Parts: sequence; structure tokens; C-alpha cells
Amino acid sequence: MRKIIERFVAYPIYANLLIAFVLLAGGYSYVSMNKAFFPEVESRMITVSVFYPGASPVEMEEGVTSRIEEAVRGIIGIKEINSTSVENSARVSIETTGEYHINEILQEVKNAVDGISSLPTAAERPIVSKQRSRAPALTLNVIAEEGYAVDLLTLKKYAQRIEEDFYSSGVMSQVSLSGYPQLEISVEITEANLLRHQLTFDQIIRAIQNNNQDVSGGQIRSDEEELLIRLRSRSSDPNKIGDIVLKANEDGSYMRIRDVAVVKKKFAENSNRSWINGQEAVTITIQKLPEEDLEAITDYARDYLADFNANNTGVQIVTSRAYLDVLNSRLELLTTNGLIGLLLVIISLGLFLSFRLSLWVAFGIPFSFLATFIVAFLMGVTINLISIFGMILVIGILVDDGIVIAENIYLHFERGKSPMKAAVDGTMEVLPAVTTSITTTLIAFAPLLFLAGTRMEMMFEMALIVIGALFFSLFEAFLILPAHLGNEKVLNPKRRDRKKKGIKKYSEGFIVWLRDNVYHHAIKWLIKWRWGVAGIPVALVLITLGLFLGGHIKSTFFPMVDFDRFTVNVAFTPGDGEKNTLTFLSRFEEAIWEVNEDLKKQFDETEDIIERVNTNLGTAFSGQENGAHAGSINVFPKDLEGYDLSGYAIAAMVRQKIGPVPEALKYTIGGRNRWGAPVSIGLMSQNLAELDEAKDYLINRLSELPQLKDITENVALGKQEVRLDLKPKAYFLGLDENTIAR
Repeated sequence: MRKIIERFVAYPIYANLLIAFVLLAGGYSYVSMNKAFFPEVESRMITVSVFYPGASPVEMEEGVTSRIEEAVRGIIGIKEINSTSVENSARVSIETTGEYHINEILQEVKNAVDGISSLPTAAERPIVSKQRSRAPALTLNVIAEEGYAVDLLTLKKYAQRIEEDFYSSGVMSQVSLSGYPQLEISVEITEANLLRHQLTFDQIIRAIQNNNQDVSGGQIRSDEEELLIRLRSRSSDPNKIGDIVLKANEDGSYMRIRDVAVVKKKFAENSNRSWINGQEAVTITIQKLPEEDLEAITDYARDYLADFNANNTGVQIVTSRAYLDVLNSRLELLTTNGLIGLLLVIISLGLFLSFRLSLWVAFGIPFSFLATFIVAFLMGVTINLISIFGMILVIGILVDDGIVIAENIYLHFERGKSPMKAAVDGTMEVLPAVTTSITTTLIAFAPLLFLAGTRMEMMFEMALIVIGALFFSLFEAFLILPAHLGNEKVLNPKRRDRKKKGIKKYSEGFIVWLRDNVYHHAIKWLIKWRWGVAGIPVALVLITLGLFLGGHIKSTFFPMVDFDRFTVNVAFTPGDGEKNTLTFLSRFEEAIWEVNEDLKKQFDETEDIIERVNTNLGTAFSGQENGAHAGSINVFPKDLEGYDLSGYAIAAMVRQKIGPVPEALKYTIGGRNRWGAPVSIGLMSQNLAELDEAKDYLINRLSELPQLKDITENVALGKQEVRLDLKPKAYFLGLDENTIAR
């Protein structure tokens, strides 16, 4: 190692070439790295979805879900199987171990599901798919401009046009729309018309099926030409469907559908709508794939938003959530910390050693990061919150090795050695100690590289950044730093022999006094009473252990970070109409705006503390509850930095303002935590009735604990039913269950 260091010191061109390479390659790697909100690990999830119209959750569980679970349970490479049975559908999520390629397991799951012969005949064909890794990028809302009245159908048309433009951009491929029911062609006929014209629903259905389709009638072929015969009658135009002939009479008269029924295009009668601050809205959700760039997606969407709002009247696009803004705020924090670190290193070393020496020591920070960017880019690492956290974590220890080596080189220089000799001897003297110090940190982070197959797999990127930066800082401190310190322009013998003066004279004098009058006597005393001193850390460890085991020091997997938004979720008894849900959602929203007025008075503000309220009908509890009985309100406060206020406090004020809601089956107010609820208990049983009783018992007991709030369960009940049983007389009248149902 000594010969290598001597070579670099004797020929600084080697170090300069390395610096040039790292600056160019590192800079290119940094600008080429994609940005993401969180690390995007390869998905190991396979889903099996089955739709069974009209089936209750119990029917889905007994007739579909349990059979799929039994079929796939024995497949090698499966880690965990979770299933959800709700009204009309079932979903089985299969998590693989990662030991086998997911496509192989996907094919085995498909084969196993296709081999099930006992699924209900009315159930649709199971859909087996693997989930692609997606990350949130941007959420936009299409709303009416202030002073304009725009219906939901118009907003939907604008949103669909925006969706097509986004797909055509080439920078994004995962765009979805929500906030409105599906469109349908409604044919509405009264009971009186059915009886008057002696019609049945089946006759109307058959008329539409037989006349609203594209049919090939074959072809006519001759020596001169060939002609295809086609009937092109398929249409989604309500007027054309109304023109379909329903019944023709012998006298030449006929009856069309529009003569007895009303045909119109409208939204389906299911509750799925959204409002922003009381205005109807359509939500555009943009996600990104691992190969897509968060910054490119956000920049394109914002440019499109500005152009759309400038060229359209009555309708506007507003940004609901931009994940790039959160990422950029962390990058700003990293940049600020880096500049502060550089400044402190330059000031401290410049006061006691040499200004030029301090510059080369500080250079270790950007060099280490740029070299790490090269490796990270080659390994597909993105700039995300976790990798930035790794940079912030390591930035404070990057120059430790450089400071030790530079100070020791300066010490050898002060003893009268030449700059080159001092650079080599000073580096070699502390090389074992510095290597050991950095290696212990590398070993501490190394286990994070082997978390594959766990939910902490994303910490791989943080560990890679920390280990890479420390390794390259060690490389820079051993080779590049001595090569530049062994130069007379940095370690000038004339400047060394010159008498100290000014602030440098007093700073060095203070350090000498501190060393001789404080540190020297403290060391002597500690050595004299070394056994007693050695007992101090042991006692501290025992005290800490006792406090932890005694419950005085709390522990958590991840700390609860103050949220920048929170959600009010409510669900009533399945089957309740949307009128009841809308009444309560309106009451909740009024309470939220009342809290906003209270906060404005409290902080003497003229602008709203709560910027936006997004009300959703038809979904709550992150999609666990769906239907007219469920609703949610997303509350978005402004940036609370600088206010003596937190998201928790606002949520608590809203909870107090709303008060108890005994009419609700489920009701919670709070923010989302990426790592799940603080307390989560799972119950398992083969007996659904027994499981339901245990669930109710556990919820009642947990409700007795004052530390817990918003206690809910994730079992979605089906709608209320009216069950019909035919009497024997019905069969004598020629009726059966199918006829009654239709």
C-alpha cells in the first residue's frame, strides 16, 4: 500500500485523472438517474380475481375463494396467501418468496386455477395476473372554474381527452380516471306499458340483442368481383336504440322501443362520485413504472396543466398531490446539509491547519457522492426518499477519515519533513486505524444488503448509498488526498516557519491551553481511577436496559411522522342509500371548515389553513368498503412549517368538532402510515360464525383501552337481502325460480 501511495504522491496526475473521471461520470450518472418517491422493488405478488354477479361475500368465500386457496396452496415458491371476499367478487393475493422466477410461479398458479372444475357456473372466468411494480407520481383533478356550472358528463369527457394526451406523451403509461360511475344505456319502461302492450322484459332484451349488433352475412363471389355481406347495426346512440322495432303487426304497423320506453345515456346507478371543496370533480391518478422518471412525468403534466387552463374556459385542472415536491424538499435538505458540512470543515481546518488543506479535505464529500452515483446508476438505483436519507445519514462522517489523515500529515510536516515525505508517512501511520474505523461502519450497514424477501427490501438502496460513499471516501482519503497535500503549494515550508499571528495565533493558543490544562489532567485522573470509570458505561447500559424492559423507554418499528393530510372515513350498514351517507359527509365537511375558521382566528391568518377538501362517495377505508353506504373525506392542510401546529392536532380538532357518530358501523379520522396501523391483530378460523363472534369480542375489549382509537375491522359485509322461497303452488302455475328472478 505504501508504494501505491508514494506513486500517487510523486505523480499527482494519477489523482487528477481519477478526479476528472469521477466528476464527468458522476455528473452524468446523477443527471441520468431516474427519480422516484420510494425505491421500486420488483413485485412478487400474483393476484387471482373472480367476478360473480349477485353473490354475497359468504357465497364468494364458500364457492370461489376457498377452492382457489386449496388449488394453489401446494405450489412451491409461495410465501403467503391472502384473500378477500366481497359482494360480487373475490380476490386472492399470492406473495412469492422470490427464490423462483415469478413467471414460473404465475404459470403454475394459472394451471392450478384452470384445473378447478367446481366453480359456480354463473361466475366469470378467473383472471390470474402478476402485479407490476408501480409508484405514485401525481394526482390531478378536473373541476369547473369558479362561476361556471359544468355537469359530471362534461368533466368526464375532458378527463378522457386529457388521459389520451398523457398516454401519447411518451413519458407516462399508467393513467387512471375515477370519481364518476360508468356510463350506460338505460331502457326504462313502466309496469303500465308492459301490461298495456303485453310485453315482457325478455322481449325487449331480445329485440336489442338481435338488432344492435354487427353481423357478417358471408360473401358473394363471381368472376368479376367479390363482395362481403355485412349488417352494421351496433350503436351506443340512445336514439338509434330507440328506433329498434319491438313488435310488427299483420296490418303493417309496428312498435318501436321508444314508443313504450325511455332510452337515454346516463351514469350507472351506483355511488361513485367525488367533490373538491364542494365542486364535482374527476380525479386523474398518474403512477410510474420503474423505468419511468418521476421528474419527467411531473414536468410534462405541469406544462400540460398550464396550457390546458390557458386555452379552456369553464373547466380547469388543479394539482391535488405532487410527489416530486416532497422529493425535492429532501434534496434541498441534503444540499443544505452538504454546504454546511463543507463550510464547517473549511473553517475548522483552516483555523488550526491550512486553508488549502481544508479545501482538499472538504472535497472528499462531493467526490464520494459523485463516485457513489456512478455505482448507483449502473445498479439501477433511483433518487428517492430512502436513498436521499442514506446520503443525509452519511454526509456527517464522510470527512472523518480525511480529517484524521490530513491532520496527521500536517503533524509530520510541522516536524520538519518535506511535503511529499509528510504525506506518505502521515497517511501510512494512521492507515490501519482509519481503515478499521470505516470498516466497522461498513459492516454495520452490510446486513441491510441482504433483506430480500422482506418488507424492508427497499432499505437495500440506503445501505448501498452509505457503503458506497464510505468506501469511496476511504479511497479518496488514502490516494487522492495525500497526492494533493504532498505539494508545496498546500504545505509550504516558508509558511510553516513563519510566526503565527492573528486569529490563528489565538485559536492555536487556546487549543494548546485546553490540551495542557484540561485534557492532560482529565486523562491522568481517568487512568488513576480506571476501574471506576470503566464501570460508568456498564452502569449506563444496565440502567438503559432496565428502563426499556420496564416500559419507561418506548419502542416502535418506525416513528409516526406527522402527516400532511388526513382522512375521515365512514361506513354505515350495507344497503343504506347514498342520501344518508351524503347527509353525514356534508355534516363532516361543514365541521372541517369550521375548524379551518377556528385555526384562522387562532393564528390570525387571512388565508385558509385547510387548503382543500376532497369528498368521495362510494368508497372508504382504502377501498375496503364500497357502495352507497360508504364515504370518505381527504383533508389537505397547507404547509404547516412555521406554525405551532401539526396534522395530528388538526385531525383531533376535527374529531372533537364532529363528535361521536353512533349511526355509523365504522368511523375513523386520521392520517395514513406507510408501515400500517400501530396495532394490528389478525384472527384466523375455519368457522366464519366463530370468527365473527371472536372479532366482536376483541373489538369490544380493545375499545376499553383509552390509548386506542379508531378501532375498525377489514371485513366488508354484503348488502341486505330479501330471500324468496317458492311455494309448491308456484310450480303448478308454470313458474320457476328463474322466471321469478327475471
